[in-house]
Amino acid sequence: MVLQGRRPVAGRARGAPGVAGLRAGRRRGTRAGGHLPDRRRRHAVPAGRRARQRVQRPCDREAQLPVAGAFEAAAGVAGRGAAARHPARRYPRHQPDRARRPYAVGETVPDRRGQHVAPPRQSGAPPFQICRFPPAGRRARAFLRHRHAVGCRWRDDAAGRRVRDRGRAVRAAAAQPVDRRGRHAGRGARAVTAPIRLALVGMGKIAHDQHLPAIAAGKSFTLVATVSRNGESVNGLPFFHDVHELAASGVEVDAVSLCTPPQVRRAIAQFCIEQGWQVFLEKPPGATLAEVISLRDAAAAKGISLFASWHSRYADGVEPARAWLAEREVKRATITWREDVRVWHPGQDWIWEPGGFGVFDPGINALSIATRILPRPFFVETAELDVPSNRAAPIAARVAFRDTAGAAIAMDLDFRQEGPQHWDIEVETDAGTLLLSKGGSVLTIDGKEALAHAADLHGEYPGLYHRFAAIVRAGVSDVDVSPLRIVADAFLRGRHITVEPFVE
Repeated sequence: MVLQGRRPVAGRARGAPGVAGLRAGRRRGTRAGGHLPDRRRRHAVPAGRRARQRVQRPCDREAQLPVAGAFEAAAGVAGRGAAARHPARRYPRHQPDRARRPYAVGETVPDRRGQHVAPPRQSGAPPFQICRFPPAGRRARAFLRHRHAVGCRWRDDAAGRRVRDRGRAVRAAAAQPVDRRGRHAGRGARAVTAPIRLALVGMGKIAHDQHLPAIAAGKSFTLVATVSRNGESVNGLPFFHDVHELAASGVEVDAVSLCTPPQVRRAIAQFCIEQGWQVFLEKPPGATLAEVISLRDAAAAKGISLFASWHSRYADGVEPARAWLAEREVKRATITWREDVRVWHPGQDWIWEPGGFGVFDPGINALSIATRILPRPFFVETAELDVPSNRAAPIAARVAFRDTAGAAIAMDLDFRQEGPQHWDIEVETDAGTLLLSKGGSVLTIDGKEALAHAADLHGEYPGLYHRFAAIVRAGVSDVDVSPLRIVADAFLRGRHITVEPFVE
């Protein structure tokens, strides 16, 4: 009997080595008869007879690797009887495929150990799957060596014993911190726990009243510079008139907070992204929807964290209100946002210019809360915008919405409110009425106060900077444009009504 592969063939040639001799020769890496190295052929060849075996080349070896699509193929074969569970019996084991035809991507092809046969109560998928083609930039031979190293690695089991790892599930790498240029934090990189060096751009009322106290109260940021067209240094820190001076100064900056008017914010934010600085956008994030989308795409291409902040969403009553409404059916809602522009926006002429939003500058705060707490999307049906004859932006507005289930939502905005100010959202449901008042800081359900904070904007800006630090550490962005989209829709569908001039 002559051995050809592993199939017995009748008629053993005289002087040919037996099965034990062949196996011993293979273990020693030599021919059974002459003890000569045989690295080209996989099996011993009987003396006096030339076996017609094909010598595998590296390209042939690569073509026989299993492909990732074999998971489904093998799983479909397994379970259709004994013959289906043993597809390798069609050909002799340890033999190349006799068809010698090219395989298509995604087709199961035999490995050098033969087609995988799943033991009982195990999956029919091959135990080790690898791409048929090597990754870009890696040659075939190096690819095969990589496969061998991965498939035959050793590890310690739970008992501390040294065992061979035969291809379990690939372990996912942990998230790696990145620095401001997108490199992994390692030797020479800034420690991920170090405070983020922040520059504040636009030193207006909101920057002094909210941003500076929030930065000083937290531990995630350290203020290293301020930028403003008019003003002076804060606490002796470096002061610059524009971001170009800041970039040329050599001051180390990791992130910037942009508190400028929305009309000029896009160009500043674009320059900061090009410098590799993480960007915090005060609300509204831009003068137009297209500007914000452009900044979001630029930040994604550069690997920069972009944060479109909506400070009213961080009021204490917003998340409890959202959780309460998620389990109830909304019947109708009313948004009332009335404040005195002379008190809250004194001397801010930009708010009356095109792109300044007018009464929608505070009104977008109400929409940021509404889009957060209401369980269904809503859309503009009608709008009336009162525009003073000497201004370009509305001083009051009445907008009617309807959500996807047909519930009506009414919004009343007014910049001419005197006396008590109103920042309220009332929602009627099938299980009671919810009221968010004082900009979201007070939550009342069925007339019973569930949560209250007397301080205006209590915890909102510290919450914003906590969120900004989190997305910078994670290397992601947070850009929600839904409140800005609703404002744009109100201007598109609104009827403009000219009213008396406004004089501050």
